[in-house]
Amino acid sequence: AVVSTQSTGFDRKVNKFVHNAFHLVAVGFVIFGLYAVFKYHDDFSIANLYSLHSWIGIITSVSYIIWALFSTGVFQDIYPKKGLGLRKWYLPLHIVGGMFLLFGAFFAIETGIIEKALFRVFTGDLLYDEYSTESWVVNVMCLAVLVALLFLIYVLYTVPRVLVAPSKITASDRQPIIAKEVATAELGEAAAKAEEEEVIYESMTEASTSNLVQQ
Repeated sequence: AVVSTQSTGFDRKVNKFVHNAFHLVAVGFVIFGLYAVFKYHDDFSIANLYSLHSWIGIITSVSYIIWALFSTGVFQDIYPKKGLGLRKWYLPLHIVGGMFLLFGAFFAIETGIIEKALFRVFTGDLLYDEYSTESWVVNVMCLAVLVALLFLIYVLYTVPRVLVAPSKITASDRQPIIAKEVATAELGEAAAKAEEEEVIYESMTEASTSNLVQQ
């Protein structure tokens, strides 16, 4: 979902729709995953929310559901005509919040893998200190998740993102998502301007038409 906003092969509105669609699908998987975890614990009489992994997981999951649904409403024109000011204010928070959630998901995965390995060590099913096959699998899985996170951060820092309507794109309009300006009002103003240009680019509202006639 994050990388989909970096695509320059499609119209910006299409990229935005794909980005939001991926997030909504992910929300469905998160809700199903939470249901499956709690049901499994209840079926086998296992306590809920007692480990660091579970705390990170539930905080990240609930925060992501709220963040994704609210963001979709803001950026997918569910709040028409009133959305420009809200988007201008919310865009830096949206991006920074998304990065915090990304790191939260990373830590939830890593602690989950380690927690499962420790359970098997405590029960004697896994000899972690004797270089067993399972210990190698655990280590490789954790490293693979870390590499995936670092690669995603690299993409977000380096691959440009279109901020304006396709017909008005210039080199200065392509910025990495995690640009230095991401947490500043300058980027928020640029995004708001881009949204405004997109509205003009696609179809003028009645208010815009009225203003043009008066001029």
